[in-house]
Amino acid sequence: MQRGPVGDKLTLEGDIGISNIVVEDDSGIKTLDGANAQIPLKGTTAVVGSSESGRDDLARLLVRLVSPDSGRANINGREIKDIHEGVLGNQTAYVDQSGHMFNGTIRDNLYYGLKHRQVGDSTAENAEGRTRGELEDEAAQSGNTKDDVDATWFDFPALGLASDGAVADHTLEILRVCGLERDMREIALQTSVDPKAHPELTGRILDARRELVSRLQDPKLASLVEPFDKNEYNNNMTVAENILMGTPVGDTFNTVNLGTHPYMLEVLDKVGIRNLFLEAGAKVAETMIELFQDLPPGHEFFERYSFIQADELPEFQGILRRAESGGIDNLEEAEKAQLMGLTFVLVPDRHRLGLGTEEIKQQLLQARRFFADDLPDDLKGAVKFYDVEDYNDAASVIDNILFGKIRHGRAQAHQEVNQIINEVIEKLELWPILIELGLDSQVGVGGGRLSAVQRQKLSLARALIKKPELLVLNDPLSALDPASQDEITDGVLDSYRERALIWVVNRAELAKRFDNVIVMDSGKVIEQGLTRELDKEGSEFHKRLTA
Repeated sequence: MQRGPVGDKLTLEGDIGISNIVVEDDSGIKTLDGANAQIPLKGTTAVVGSSESGRDDLARLLVRLVSPDSGRANINGREIKDIHEGVLGNQTAYVDQSGHMFNGTIRDNLYYGLKHRQVGDSTAENAEGRTRGELEDEAAQSGNTKDDVDATWFDFPALGLASDGAVADHTLEILRVCGLERDMREIALQTSVDPKAHPELTGRILDARRELVSRLQDPKLASLVEPFDKNEYNNNMTVAENILMGTPVGDTFNTVNLGTHPYMLEVLDKVGIRNLFLEAGAKVAETMIELFQDLPPGHEFFERYSFIQADELPEFQGILRRAESGGIDNLEEAEKAQLMGLTFVLVPDRHRLGLGTEEIKQQLLQARRFFADDLPDDLKGAVKFYDVEDYNDAASVIDNILFGKIRHGRAQAHQEVNQIINEVIEKLELWPILIELGLDSQVGVGGGRLSAVQRQKLSLARALIKKPELLVLNDPLSALDPASQDEITDGVLDSYRERALIWVVNRAELAKRFDNVIVMDSGKVIEQGLTRELDKEGSEFHKRLTA
């Protein structure tokens, strides 16, 4: 939050002037050593050089993240060191490789650059019921600002976005430019929807389910998905899923807990299959040990194919030795639970360990009926049963639309189904509202729920969303493949021909897309000018292009 007046806005015309700039790091090494440059404030400029060339500190200097030890740096004649940070915060943006995220939602991180001042009315009280007056008194006593953290801070009107629709359209366009739209679609499909908060959306998701069912009537597509049917065994579900025929809510009926849960054990006993589960689990353990005991810990096969992790193999070996010497019935209850846990995660028809017979399938269906019919009142909230007519608020959006399991054994089945689901959502014009939903997904600590690529793209989107007059990008897409870098670079360039864009590129050929180019080496600017004029035999720029 900026305090005090921020002064006049920057007039981004003319040039950025860099004159004899010297910057020393903490060890006394000069990262910039008498650098001189004139950078146009209209158009696009690429900075080319190695990581030791001084390019990084040149970029940081422009937004006052680095202070020069000597020399001058100005924007249209105004010394950068004297420009109020509020002005720089409003009119400029800087992005580097770090892709830093703070704990919160994607939306929080995306719009963070718009939070300069409180723009909405203060709330009467906060979530804990404390009044505005109480909070302001506390703030005054502790020396903090009295501004309301629960008020509106995102200053969309300053961007010319006066309505929610305009904000949504602007956001979607930025996501497209940064290559984030596909990521947001995937994230949105994995989120869940509260029917009470979004009754219309859940109804439209059910419409998408019906549309998908209709499309899957096509004989060419019918074999792609096996739908949920409470009266039919599903050959593509695990043993646990076939018994529950619903989505666990919380940890009560989480798969790892089923082998010890008294009610589940009671159900298995009613059907008379507890020993079957125990013996099947022992067979799974024996098979896993035989297949994986000679592989080193961390081998990819453990993640892809094994039901037992490398560090668990010795434990299961001990359990099997004790079962062989003393009988499986004489194992400790905790050991029995470990073996039974392996049975619950099997897909019998796929794993072919003896549970795929018609007799056992009927027994599992009987267990399903006992489980649902006799479920005690205190456990009824622990599972949300599948119902073709109802939205399952414990399941994700994509699971609600699919309402079944993709059949194994058909090549490219997942890709085909995902394509059909995408077409259904497009037809029903659901993507904009689903992406809005996805924006409220948590990024995790330090953005840990996002990939490195997603964090970099989101950092770029956070800068673009505020429409800065001066955008400084310091190799912001280093985690992306070259083709994706090219596509996003072109999109950003199209947006900044009439404003100021300075981009430290990690590949010299990317610079050919820019109006101007600066070539750096050993802390100095060794060449600068129009890209088309420097792209010729003998220039330093051309040498880097052909290196």
